[in-house]
Amino acid sequence: MDALRLKQALRDMVDGHKTAEKTKNSEIMQMLRSAALGRATRAHNGEYGDFLHWADGFPLNAHIYAALLSACFHTVEEGEVIAEMDEVLEMIKKTWGVLGIDQTLHDTLFAWVLFQQFVASGQTAVKLLQLSESLLAEVAKDVKGNLKADQVPLLKSVFSAMQFWAERRLLAYHDSFPGGASNIMAGLLAVAVGCAQILQEHVSREPRSRGREETNIPLSRVDVYVRSSVRTAFAQLMETVDVRRRSFKGADAPPPALVVLAQDTMVFAMSEVDNFSPVLKRWHPFAGGVAAATLHSCYSREFKQYLSSMSAMTLDTVAILKAADELEKRLVGIAVEDAAECDDGGKSLIREMPPYEADRAMGDLTRRWVEDNVEKITQWIDRNIQQEKWSPGSNKDNYAPSAVEVLRIVEESLDTFFAMPSEQYPDLLQELVAGLDKGLQRYVTQTVNSCGTKDVHIPPMPPLTRCKVNKSWLGSHKSKGKSGVQRNPRKSSLSTGGDAYSLPYKCVRINTLEHINTQLQSLEKKVQNGWKKDQPTPTKSGRFFGKTKPATPPVTETPIDSSLTFQKTRSAIKEGIGQLIDSAAYRVVYADLRDIFIEGLYVGDVSSSRISIVLEQLYVKLGEIAETSAVSVRNRIVGALMKACFDCLLRVLLAGGPSRAFREEDADLLKDDMYALKELFLADGEGLPQAEVEQVVALPAQVLTLFEISSNELIQIYLASMGQGSKTSSKTFSIPPTTGKWSAADANTVFRVLCHRCDDTATRFLKKTHHLKKAAP
Repeated sequence: MDALRLKQALRDMVDGHKTAEKTKNSEIMQMLRSAALGRATRAHNGEYGDFLHWADGFPLNAHIYAALLSACFHTVEEGEVIAEMDEVLEMIKKTWGVLGIDQTLHDTLFAWVLFQQFVASGQTAVKLLQLSESLLAEVAKDVKGNLKADQVPLLKSVFSAMQFWAERRLLAYHDSFPGGASNIMAGLLAVAVGCAQILQEHVSREPRSRGREETNIPLSRVDVYVRSSVRTAFAQLMETVDVRRRSFKGADAPPPALVVLAQDTMVFAMSEVDNFSPVLKRWHPFAGGVAAATLHSCYSREFKQYLSSMSAMTLDTVAILKAADELEKRLVGIAVEDAAECDDGGKSLIREMPPYEADRAMGDLTRRWVEDNVEKITQWIDRNIQQEKWSPGSNKDNYAPSAVEVLRIVEESLDTFFAMPSEQYPDLLQELVAGLDKGLQRYVTQTVNSCGTKDVHIPPMPPLTRCKVNKSWLGSHKSKGKSGVQRNPRKSSLSTGGDAYSLPYKCVRINTLEHINTQLQSLEKKVQNGWKKDQPTPTKSGRFFGKTKPATPPVTETPIDSSLTFQKTRSAIKEGIGQLIDSAAYRVVYADLRDIFIEGLYVGDVSSSRISIVLEQLYVKLGEIAETSAVSVRNRIVGALMKACFDCLLRVLLAGGPSRAFREEDADLLKDDMYALKELFLADGEGLPQAEVEQVVALPAQVLTLFEISSNELIQIYLASMGQGSKTSSKTFSIPPTTGKWSAADANTVFRVLCHRCDDTATRFLKKTHHLKKAAP
């Protein structure tokens, strides 16, 4: 009953103190004295004495003493102590003997009262925290080796409560102090660390085992606060990522979530170093490094999860890998700088930050992308080259649309590669360029090979026979002057105009290769300068990879690495254009103009089958070349056509078969025809260069000199070339081999002129020396 009365009296006293009514306070004090007297006069441990002393232990005594200490606070300004605090404390200390209080308990309870008042006053009174901190320091000194066993429960209860309340805010100090560390946070840190030290070093101390290092309590507690608060803040960053992504403007699509998270994490890390680490360093010298390591671990968890599901290179993948790499470098830099003065130089902290291996992942993905890209280009070429029509007029420059597309794919492949953070993989660039070079070479090769070579158009030489004087294999057609196939030569020469391998279509192929060749240098410059761009490369989504680099002054251009060129394609184009030009020219002469040239020219007799009809059709073909061929290759095509024409003319004269027979007097007509063919290609100075034409005409002109010589002189020249001197013997000679290199000094050439000489002298000589048969009737 006495205990209940005393408890009620204490409550009334506290309430009366707040109302500050003197009359009521006096009544309460009388009630308190009456209730307390009953408790104080009880026997202590069964004994009665002359002194008064509380017999109920520290809990009640502590509450009474705490209530007395509350008189030190201002009744209006709850966060302030009264000016007479020292005098009041001196009066309160007189109760130590009655309540069993000593200096340690006084400092403990006063620290507790100050902390309670700080909380009750709105947690803004820094002075109360500072006073509490100083008292905690005094307690730590007092209890060092002098802690009484009966005081342990009270100290443990008080300091545990203070530590719990302070750490509840410190374990999420980013939420508790969003504006950065303040004096309040510094005070709470001091209180929490001070309480932890007293509890662990003195109150709850466990015997330290042999060889076990003593724990740095302030550092370990602050380490816990940093890691806990950073993890909480990182979780909040993750929750706001989607909102942040939608806030990006000026982009077709928002950046990936992990990119935004990396950016926000980097900003958060810098804010931590600037706003919180300076305060935390009082107890933890590398608190910023711990925060960086924690952020590294948090982001690593999300990043590794993404890596495990990543299967192909995309724009988002590139952005994420690059953002992760930049974040890791920044966080490691913070940790290294912050922990530089540690005993181990920060090695233990760095061990907490296993690499993201974004570089390795980027390398693996880049290599896979290079291989896949090269394979796709090869497949595209195989598929589209067969669908290409090679039709003239597909565009103004008359080259194949597939060439435009393949060059676009190659250029996009290079742009995509350089848009990746791939500068550290020069070997992959070489692999990519080699693959693209091989793909373009494949395109060139397939463009050329389907057309064949010029040799497929050249007919085999007919067997040599003696000329049948006054009669040709055409029989009655000779008297008509021209064979039936010559009567409508235009129709026969133009009948192949729509053929996919005719002259206009082959010109498109030639133009296509020439167009690719002109673009190779541009592609090689792109390869050489791919990592030297001043501006970042925009993607289709509007995002940019890489930072803008400042413009650099122009420097002397360095030689291009041969491994980074399209040399195989260039060589294939050079060879392919030559093959296509020759094929086109020889097809015109030996296929398109077959009826009027190789099979019709000079058939029967020279005067009735001159070269004029051939020139007419050649003029048409030259027009087709002018209309469909690129300017850069036009003269080459015309030059090849000229060579094919004079080559065909020599074959007509020297290997035209038994249908051709020439007399000595035909030489002038032959020269006139050769001159007319020459003039066609000179075109009154607007055609081919005269030097080029003269060089080609030189050999036919030389061979034509043999047609001016009499048969007897030809026989003497032939015998001399065969090493028989000038006398004709009855000895039979073998026919000189055909080398294909016609010349007035060549035995085979002279022999062929004799075979086509329409007179008895030549015929008898051939019969006597070679037993050459007559042409079939």
